[in-house]
Amino acid sequence: MATRSHIGKRLDDGKIQYVYCHFDGYPSHNGAILTEHYTTEDKITNLLNLGHMSQLDSEVSHCKAYNESYYVGDYGDFLDGNVSYYYLFENNEWLCFDYTGEQIIF
Repeated sequence: MATRSHIGKRLDDGKIQYVYCHFDGYPSHNGAILTEHYTTEDKITNLLNLGHMSQLDSEVSHCKAYNESYYVGDYGDFLDGNVSYYYLFENNEWLCFDYTGEQIIF
């Protein structure tokens, strides 16, 4: 069974650019990869520009992406995805929220 997640970053206009990731969304996997390997705006932008994906990897080139599309929306859109975890890069740090929208420290 998949542990789905959204991965996104806050844009200058306050909106969020984000993608859907189908597998391994739990903090000990996707959260760890994001905090250890996606720590600059450039890397995060390159990741999000891949589009929706089945699996995140520590290298952008190894991520299994479906297409080059992504979402841009407000915070409510970001948290409305029927996924288990939400990862948001904001103020130079990764934040994680569970399916209820409660922040998780990881």
